[in-house]
Amino acid sequence: MNVLLSSQRYRLHEARPGLGYLIRVSALLALAIGSMVGPCLAGPILHKFFHIQTEEGLSHGVVYAALQDKNGFLWIATQSGLNRYDGYSLKTFEHDPRDPLSYPASNAGVMILSPDGTFWLGTWGSGVIHFNPATGQFRGSIYDPETQERKLAESRIQSLYLDAKGNLWIGTFDEGLYRYKVSTGDLRAYRHDHDDPQSLSNDRVWSTCEDRSGRIWVATSGGLHRLLPEGNGFQRFRHDPDDPTSISNDVIKRILVDETGYLWLATRGGVNRFDPETLRAESFLFDSAGDPTAPINDIRNLLLDGKGHLWVGSYRSGLVKFELATGKQIGISHNPMDSFSISSDRIEAMYLDTSDVLWVCTNGGGINYTSLHGKHFLHYRHEYANPNSLGSNQVSAVLQDHHGMLWLGTLTTGLTRLDRTSDRYTHYLHDPNNAQSICDDNIRALAEDHLGALWVGSYNRAISVLSPDRTTWRHFPSVRRGGTLSDERIRSLYRDRDNVMWVGGDAGLDRYHREGNRFENILPDRTPEIDRSLRIFSIRQHADRTYWLGTDHGLINLDGEGGHFKWYRNDPNDPTTLSNNRVNVIHLGPHDDLWIGTNQGLNWFRPETGSFRRLFDPNGNQYNVIFGILPDLAGNLWLSTARGLSKYIVKEDRFRHYDVHDGVQSGSFVHNSFFQGAKGEMFFGGRNGLIEFRPEEIRDRTRPPDIVLTSFKVFNEEVSLPRPLHMMEELTLQPDQSMFSLEFAALDFSSPGKNRFRYMLKGFDQHWIDAQSRNSATYTNLDPGTYSFVVVGGNTDNVWNEKGANIRIRIIPPFWTVQRVALLAFLAITMLAVWRYRETEKNRRLLEHRVAERTRSLAEANENLAKTAEELQVAQRELIKAAHQAGMAEIATDTLHNLGNALNTINTSSGQIKDELEGLRPNILRRVVDLIDAHTNDLTDFVHHDKTGRVVPKALEQFYRNLIQVRKTIGSEIHQLDNQVELIKAIVQAQEKYAGADEFMEMVTLNSMVEDALKIQNALLEEFHITVQRDFACDRPVGASKTKLLHVMRHIIKNSVEAMAEMVGEKILRIRLFRESDAFIGLAFEDNGPGIPEEHRTAIFQSGFSTKREARGFGLHFAANAMREMKGRIRLEAGPEHGGCCVLLLFPDPGELAKHDEITLVNIRVPSPEPAARVGEEPSKANPRPA
Repeated sequence: MNVLLSSQRYRLHEARPGLGYLIRVSALLALAIGSMVGPCLAGPILHKFFHIQTEEGLSHGVVYAALQDKNGFLWIATQSGLNRYDGYSLKTFEHDPRDPLSYPASNAGVMILSPDGTFWLGTWGSGVIHFNPATGQFRGSIYDPETQERKLAESRIQSLYLDAKGNLWIGTFDEGLYRYKVSTGDLRAYRHDHDDPQSLSNDRVWSTCEDRSGRIWVATSGGLHRLLPEGNGFQRFRHDPDDPTSISNDVIKRILVDETGYLWLATRGGVNRFDPETLRAESFLFDSAGDPTAPINDIRNLLLDGKGHLWVGSYRSGLVKFELATGKQIGISHNPMDSFSISSDRIEAMYLDTSDVLWVCTNGGGINYTSLHGKHFLHYRHEYANPNSLGSNQVSAVLQDHHGMLWLGTLTTGLTRLDRTSDRYTHYLHDPNNAQSICDDNIRALAEDHLGALWVGSYNRAISVLSPDRTTWRHFPSVRRGGTLSDERIRSLYRDRDNVMWVGGDAGLDRYHREGNRFENILPDRTPEIDRSLRIFSIRQHADRTYWLGTDHGLINLDGEGGHFKWYRNDPNDPTTLSNNRVNVIHLGPHDDLWIGTNQGLNWFRPETGSFRRLFDPNGNQYNVIFGILPDLAGNLWLSTARGLSKYIVKEDRFRHYDVHDGVQSGSFVHNSFFQGAKGEMFFGGRNGLIEFRPEEIRDRTRPPDIVLTSFKVFNEEVSLPRPLHMMEELTLQPDQSMFSLEFAALDFSSPGKNRFRYMLKGFDQHWIDAQSRNSATYTNLDPGTYSFVVVGGNTDNVWNEKGANIRIRIIPPFWTVQRVALLAFLAITMLAVWRYRETEKNRRLLEHRVAERTRSLAEANENLAKTAEELQVAQRELIKAAHQAGMAEIATDTLHNLGNALNTINTSSGQIKDELEGLRPNILRRVVDLIDAHTNDLTDFVHHDKTGRVVPKALEQFYRNLIQVRKTIGSEIHQLDNQVELIKAIVQAQEKYAGADEFMEMVTLNSMVEDALKIQNALLEEFHITVQRDFACDRPVGASKTKLLHVMRHIIKNSVEAMAEMVGEKILRIRLFRESDAFIGLAFEDNGPGIPEEHRTAIFQSGFSTKREARGFGLHFAANAMREMKGRIRLEAGPEHGGCCVLLLFPDPGELAKHDEITLVNIRVPSPEPAARVGEEPSKANPRPA
């Protein structure tokens, strides 16, 4: 069945404006010519096409295919090779016979992307090529792995397709179809056989696809074919003139499968929709006569855009956009007078990328692109020699009347009426010999009165009014021509709430009195203090029935009778005044506020406050010249400016711009040329036509663009890299490569020039650099070191990819020396470092041996003690002894842990010294010394006159400086080694002090025992970054058992650390030694952890009780028993900042305990610290807490 679609071709033309009378004559002549050539419908332009051609760097104007890879780059296949496009520049891959790694063919054709990110290319004469963008390597045609001979009998490839099983289907020009199993390398050929009705009917294969049921379909020059289930033959479908449900033509260039399962066929007889279940076809023709042989019906390619449209590419007649739901079609063809039309009508292929950009490959016109994303701007323009279009592109006034007709005033060709339902234009031009024509062709304002009459304000002849039935004109001349209007130059027309017409012109404000059919001047006649040259650009009536006037001398508020007014003007010294005195437009907000467009930005004004808020667009002065303001339902303001269309998003306080890449007309808009229709549609006129849109249909993208690094240059020369730059992680620069540049791209092609970037070289830049739309960064004379370059980017819709792209850059330091004596210094320092290193290693081994011996002794002691248990009646005493020995084992374990940390530090320092020594590379110095030795007799002449000799002094001097730096580094590491050795000695001494101690009571000094406990627990403190503060206000000895007291301190410190382990922020352990009286000495361990609940502070000392999940509840129970045996006490209380506090009470004379009852001991409280009594406050010595 054939479906005939009416031909509605949208041709894009550009006017050639002139001046004055010549313009009007030219317009009339164009209309006359148009009437002679016949009727032609002109509709609004929906898609503007941008071109990439050889002038932009494309390798050839004939483009066969386009494809976007997984990184976002666009690959373009041309008649001379392959091109990669990043939105800014093109990189070409062409065959070079001198380079075996270059592109292996003289052209590139069809392409298809593999799931692994590689892709296959079909060529004309070189077979199939496999390309890996990650490595930049090409693999030639498909060969037999054993014979290395080509498997394909035909090297002219017309189509490629990858099915769901990973098979590559290869369509050739004259040798049929091939199925290539990529995983195994197996190849099977399908060719025409005259004697086999299930073979291909023709060996010229144009396209292959797989339907939703997994069936393979093949398009040839001999009809459509379906692969049989067993894969051994085909079912044929051919054109039958007697069957209207057969395909319309046997030559099928392209097959597509839509989401419903239908097959769409591009044939030489139109487009066919084929049902794979019923095997019936429906054909669509795109010419007005229904001729299947017409050029427009010679279809080359098809594309489904996912928005309900089928794009049809013809071989000689451009594009057709076909709406599937309604059958509506829009023809798009090349127009040499329009720079935004497609560049050629010969369409080779189409491709839709991830940004909803449609790419159109043409034969001779390069590649074209247009954005299909939700920005539905309709652009109305003048078409040369077409009377059914705008009379001029300079639209200076817009109005939609109560009938829905659109009226457009122009600067040169009078008034135009547009019936948008039928796309019919009616023109009204001034005729000096006809009183019933419009008074002037230069129109500046339009308004409709309450009776339906159309008021037209002109620039040279005052006002004309068209009757409500649109049949007769009447005119209101100025006083100069015998009328009552103040001036004949009209700037604005306005109908107020009382249906009174107001006129603003170059001589102030006039009010129309209908009863007398006359005008009265309000300003400046009633206000003589106002200059008579006052120009009124905008008139609005406020809710309080006063009038706001936008003039070239500021903003005026006028009462209803015009007798009183208030003037608002700019004060350069007051930022709360009007930003500029040229007020172009006034918009009344929903809350009695005013939005004012000036020649210097947008202003928000609330009359009750009398102050203005200035809103400047940061993108340039032209964006701040505002001609029109219209609100949308979301509360945003749409602004026509001298630079294009802007949207002020009030809630976010930011501006969003739209230009030709979004579908908006190019060039400036015009004052007073804007209107909002009854259904919310907006109209803005300018110097390049009129745009129409619905704000709710203008949707921004939400997908952030891919950011990639594209080029690396040293001294502005491209650097050859082993892999593509965006695949690399690090770059290394030599000392003499002191200037380098990086280029980058945001791979959103909808409007590449409006993509924005921020970048930073970490290690050099202190802040992000706002590059605006510039896509490169240059650095010079960086110090040696490792840097990280990071760039992020956003698209025109302000959607940013904050992850961006990054790469490390390592700059190698120079290797120079000073004098020959530097060699001796180097050798001396080297020998000293080696000797010190060996001594350190020797001491470390000795310490390890001593620690191991001590550990074995402790283990044997534990074993012997375990065997000395005698009788059951002394079990409690033996249990305490066993606890004591277990504690000593724990001390040994802690000691080994601390020693291990210190030894690791020693190993690190040793390795650093070793690296510094190896990095000096004395062999280079040896070459310099050899040069000096070789020129001993002519050293002076060699140094001053020889090119190599002049470098020697500078090289020696730099080597000397490096040597001094190495000496400082080695000295610092040796100092670190000394500190670690001293720490090891202190830890071992503390362990030895208590390892063999007995349990008898003796007089001990608490502050020294605290220090020993801290040394033994040093590893734990270091691991959790605990800051230790000491406050020793008393140093009087007390009676205690050293080993028991040490165990008690260890348990308390360990519990405090574990309480603070999961904290975020500073962790403090404060140890305070205080003396309340001569009777007892107090030792408090305070931490800023979560503390112990009050109800647990007594039970915590019982055996088996613990607040921790995996603890046994023995540590504090042992501590309580040990303190009682030493005639002391232990208790828990609330510490500072709601933390924990464990207090030990010990007596210089253990007999003093008997003199104090338990109530007295419980009531003893830790005194508040006095500032003067603080001994020290410092982090753990082994691991100072970082700032």
